[in-house]
Amino acid sequence: MLVMFIHERMPEPALETTSWGYIGNVFVHPSCRDAGVGTALLSAAIDEAKHRRLARLVLNPSVQSVPLYQRAGFSGDHALLTLELG
Repeated sequence: MLVMFIHERMPEPALETTSWGYIGNVFVHPSCRDAGVGTALLSAAIDEAKHRRLARLVLNPSVQSVPLYQRAGFSGDHALLTLELG
């Protein structure tokens, strides 16, 4: 399971309205872990974010999930990891 919320920025005069995604929850049943399910879920979310032309994806990972997100291209020097899409 992966939950992604889409946030639309407040419109501003003379600026293009942009949106970004927040990945709030990712869960893979323990019996299915280490089989590529998490990677597949994350790839599908990234593909959908690109399709929707989101500016970025943001998430707040658990310590054990950081390697999964880093392999997918997320980075950050704080608690939130981001993936710039645009």
